[in-house]
Amino acid sequence: MKNTVLLSFLLLSLIILVSCSSDDDEPVVPIEQEVEITVDFDALANLDGNDATALATFENGLSAAEFTTDAVIGDKINYTIKATSNVDVVCTDFLYESGDTELWNSGLRKIDNGQGFMLGFEVLEPATADQECKFNILFRVFRDGVLDPTEYVIDPKIRIRTTRN
Repeated sequence: MKNTVLLSFLLLSLIILVSCSSDDDEPVVPIEQEVEITVDFDALANLDGNDATALATFENGLSAAEFTTDAVIGDKINYTIKATSNVDVVCTDFLYESGDTELWNSGLRKIDNGQGFMLGFEVLEPATADQECKFNILFRVFRDGVLDPTEYVIDPKIRIRTTRN
């Protein structure tokens, strides 16, 4: 009887130990993230200047002020401004705005489509946890095939993490 109780106790202890073991040392697998941005294209006509940040919403309806892309080293992040039936959009560039210049200069590589239009970033090895910067997405709008002469801007943020939430 004592042996059965002792064996049961050891087995239970082993199960608890195995289930509580942490895999924090396991590397986080890089992924390709798709960040979709919705712009109020009708309001662009009344915009004073070219800063369309207030007219943009990100995932879950978050404003640019509330939204931050969290990424780990190796991630590829594609930013897409959703088009409509009569509006096409091309991202022409990404420019540094503020924050960690080391992240911007060494930790992010711009990804383009091979025709000069920007798609997103790849997070490179020099990036470290908790680095963050704000950048500008420059974009052009074609409405019914006609190019709007203004190059608009939205300014989201990107932050480097060691784990995914």
